[in-house]
This record gives sequence, structure tokens and C-alpha cells, in this order.
Amino acid sequence: MMSRQADYYEFNNRFTQDDGPALIPMDADGGEAIEHIYPSLYLQIFTSHGEYWIEQRGLSRNEAPNHVQSSQNGTVRGIAITENEGASLYVYKNGSSIGELRYTDTSGNFASQNISLLAPHLLRDGISDMAVRRATSDNSGNLYGVVLSTSAARLATILREQEVTAFTRMTADGLTFKAVAANGRNELSWITDRAGARALQRFEDDLLLDDAIDFSFGVASSSLTGLDRLNGVSVWAIGDRNIFGPFTVSGGTITLPVAVSAATVGVWSPPVVKTLPPSREVGTNTVLKRRGRIPAVRISLSDTTSLAISVNGGTLRNVELARFGALADVGELDQGFTGEIRINGLRGYSDQPYVTISQLRPGRLNVRSITLEAAL
Repeated sequence: MMSRQADYYEFNNRFTQDDGPALIPMDADGGEAIEHIYPSLYLQIFTSHGEYWIEQRGLSRNEAPNHVQSSQNGTVRGIAITENEGASLYVYKNGSSIGELRYTDTSGNFASQNISLLAPHLLRDGISDMAVRRATSDNSGNLYGVVLSTSAARLATILREQEVTAFTRMTADGLTFKAVAANGRNELSWITDRAGARALQRFEDDLLLDDAIDFSFGVASSSLTGLDRLNGVSVWAIGDRNIFGPFTVSGGTITLPVAVSAATVGVWSPPVVKTLPPSREVGTNTVLKRRGRIPAVRISLSDTTSLAISVNGGTLRNVELARFGALADVGELDQGFTGEIRINGLRGYSDQPYVTISQLRPGRLNVRSITLEAAL
């Protein structure tokens, strides 16, 4: 059903001109329900059983549109269609797969493909909401936010022209996610829940802490109050570009070891990256099966302030980046390290040796490359 053009609420059938209202039945199987209508290159119609598009660019009361079916995946009701690089993203009827509907000149039709095919374990619990934030810099991709029916969250970096679709988990201590949306200012926001208290939080790339609360003081102070919603939670503080913590909030207050004029308080979850074991194939049809070890690692870093490493799942060891000592009058976050660092003295044998890269305290971590020196 469409209204009279330029009159959104006029459906009176006495208007018989081309721009009049009309009721147009679809040539579809019985029991098929329209779930979404989305304006793209052509008008797209998503139903419970398939995906269609209208061949005509313009709609007319006196000319029946041609509905062309592109695929038969079906879509979920209530989850908005989003756009990424000219394609429409939608959730399959199974609720745990993300499809991309893109027009191809070779076939003259919209082609649908499953872009979450390589990450089914991250979406298996079912999708309840999703949104796309466009790239914010020349070295980033579109960011795809997903909320699952279990109140967990997922993030994906999408660069379809380079065939990059990288999904990852997004976690925060004690926090659950209820909804996600991207506004007209290209800000990705989440509705979150902690112990029954809900909040609207905005995603920021450079923010090191979750559930962050900012403070500023005319006179430097070491006491930070107003943290009642974080009572009993372990938090960190960034004060005057230095890292302090962890603290356990009691009575809505924490006390820093020094007075600061500006601070940010929030919870923190360290990133964890595990490398794949080195190849055991040393020649044609020759594979080593004995236990191996990784005694040294070379890591190329960019503007990094915190790094920890372990091998074979052992205890993380903090890596000192300021080899000649930190500058006393410069904040910790203003002393990022850029370059290659070699870490020696790693111990432990394993059938499948690997390295874990993480952090023991908040900070920036930008890894450009990892080179393993293995003894097999």
C-alpha cells in the first residue's frame, strides 16, 4: 500500500491520477509477510520468506510495479535494515546470520550473501539489534554493532571492498547490552544495564575505560565522589594523563594517591590476543612432532603505553617500554612507545607453543607485527 505522493496520510482511492494512492498485491506465496521496506538503489522489500526489489525507479498508481525476487533467506521482524558501502545488511530468518544484499551489474539483480559465515559461534545466541557507524578516519573501517538476545555485544569491522569482515566480542565487567543505534552525527550508542540500572553510553575509539565518568576540579583534589552506580565494582582512574588503580568503589567514592585537576573513572577489561602455533612442517611431507618452545618474541609497536606478554598460557609479564625511565613531568599516556621491542627469556615447552599479548593496566596498545623465534 502506498499513499498519495507528497501526502503521506492520504489513502482515499478517489484519486485516480498516477500520483494517487494504491494497494498493490505482491506475487508471493500465501503466508508470506512483509517485515521491512528499505529505500536503496531500488526499493527493497524484505519478507518472512525472501528478499525482493521493485524494478521501476518510480511508483505509479496506474502502472503495476515489477517485484523481482533476489533470494529466499527471509528476515527477522523488528531488527532494522542497515546500510554499508551501498549494500543493505539484514538478519536472516534464523536470527543468527547476517546477510548482505548488493546489486551486481553482471547479473542485473541483487545478490545476497552471508557475511557472518566465518563467525557463526559469535552470533549463535540470536541477534536482537544492530547498527552501523561509518568510518571516522582514513585508517579505519565501518563499525558494525550487534546486540544478542543474551544481552551480549559484538563488534565487526567491515571493509567489503577489501573483503574484510572481522567480528569480535565486546565485554565489560558486570555490564549487559540491551540496544544499539547510530545517530545522524555518526555516533554509535548503546543502552546498557548494570545491576538493574540502565544508561545510554556512547562508543568512543580512544576511550580506555568503560562506564566512564569524567571529573574536573578548579582546585586539584584526590577524592572522587558520585560513583554510587559503581559501588563494589573494581575501577581504574585516569588523572592528569596518568593511570591509577585498581580501586574498589565504596560509598560512591575513591581516593587517588595524588591530587589531580581532571580525571576519568571507569571499569576496564584487558584485550587478549593469542597467536597461532608456528608451523611444524619443515620440508616436503616432513612434520616435527616433538615439543617446542618460544624463547624470544619481536613486537613492532605504535604509540603504545601498556604491554604484557606470556607464553603457553602462563602468567602475564609486564613489558617495560620506557627503557631509560619515564619523564617525571610528562603524563604516562603522553609517553607512547613506537618501534620494535625484543623480549627474551621466555620459558616453557608445549606441543603447540603460542604467545599471548595483553595488558596488566589500562593504556594504548597498537601492535603492527609479531615475530616469533621458535625452537622446535
